[in-house]
Amino acid sequence: MIKGVLGVNTAQQMLDIWSLLSSFITITLIIWISLTKKGFWQSIAILLGAGIGWLIAALLGLSPAIHQSTNALPGLFPWGIPTFDAGVVLTCILAAIIVFSNLVASILGLCHLTGAPPSAKLF
Repeated sequence: MIKGVLGVNTAQQMLDIWSLLSSFITITLIIWISLTKKGFWQSIAILLGAGIGWLIAALLGLSPAIHQSTNALPGLFPWGIPTFDAGVVLTCILAAIIVFSNLVASILGLCHLTGAPPSAKLF
């Protein structure tokens, strides 16, 4: 991540001052929004910073060009034909049992702490 902030990549092993400036402005903007704004603006500070940082990088010529493909839709199964794996199914079933038992234990523990009797409404 630090190499990206400094503009160092495989093609260029030297510090890029424009990448450093863009990163500094973006980080400063995110911190400023997080510390000075409240509510909605504070909750989207990183999203705003990333968008504005990308815009700054695009204006400085640091972002790669976006090439639009001639194919509008991807092909059927672009990552290959789906396969069935019994190990994955077994792992998911075991994980579901563990999560469900954790839920029941949490509800019963809360009932014990509050003194409220467990009821069907809780489950």
